Amino acid sequence: MLKLGIIGYPLEHSLSPIMHTAAMQQLNIMGEYKTYTIKEENLSSVFNVLKQAGLRGLNVTIPHKKTVLPLLDEISDEARLIEAVNTITFQDNGKTKGDNTDIIGFWESLNDNLKKNISSLNVTVLGYGGSSSAVCTALIKHNVKELVIYGRSQQKLEAFEVLLKNIKIKLKSKTLLNIGKIEKVDLSTTNLLINTTPVGMYPDINASPLDKSTLSQLPKRAFVYDLIYNPIETKLLKESKALGYKTQNGLDMLVRQGALSLTIWLGKEVSAVAPMKKAVEDECQALNSV
Repeated sequence: MLKLGIIGYPLEHSLSPIMHTAAMQQLNIMGEYKTYTIKEENLSSVFNVLKQAGLRGLNVTIPHKKTVLPLLDEISDEARLIEAVNTITFQDNGKTKGDNTDIIGFWESLNDNLKKNISSLNVTVLGYGGSSSAVCTALIKHNVKELVIYGRSQQKLEAFEVLLKNIKIKLKSKTLLNIGKIEKVDLSTTNLLINTTPVGMYPDINASPLDKSTLSQLPKRAFVYDLIYNPIETKLLKESKALGYKTQNGLDMLVRQGALSLTIWLGKEVSAVAPMKKAVEDECQALNSV
């Protein structure tokens, strides 16, 4: 039996078990996908236990995408580049390998118009965690014109800027990078706004990383992308839509990175995006109707 799971804290919002269960059913694979809620201070000890539990793979979410790195035997080039892991494989040789499918998952989730014009866009990203690393790397890789990252901690922002500058050098990108405190957000020239923070995620659905007056700074044709997928429409997206902006949630990115994780664990390409997406959509609709 294929044994999979996800580690993070908290995990009440996670619909990964539903998504991957749907994929295994579609692929006629007998398996299970469990959640392992682990606080940061317990990560090392619990991970050592999971290594002996007969698992094939784990997904990794907030807040362990970076802190799990020292616990792994091998790290893929993508994960090493951004210093963040979202997929762990327990290999047949007994070693653990970390990968990152968020970079490709995010890029593939963007609509064709955004991808086509990426080199002329000014993009603002909220947050500097593992998901932000993946998002920013994808944008830098495809030569986004300007990338501005906002967060609450000046120290963490500066460390993140160093990481992104190193990524920019390795990818030979011409992207202009800037950072700033979220309390002083300027969206007046932003074409694409991306939220990578957990603010507004279920169950805290009445929260938003930005107030409506700040959102109104965006140009008329701006696009707002919230990586949160539960709820389907966050407060950030609702207010953005009310102001006339085009919006997108994180469902497509979730499904695409998840399908890539399955490809890694199974050692072959899988085609399960459609049932995975439907399973998550159905569950979110059920939650929102309660």
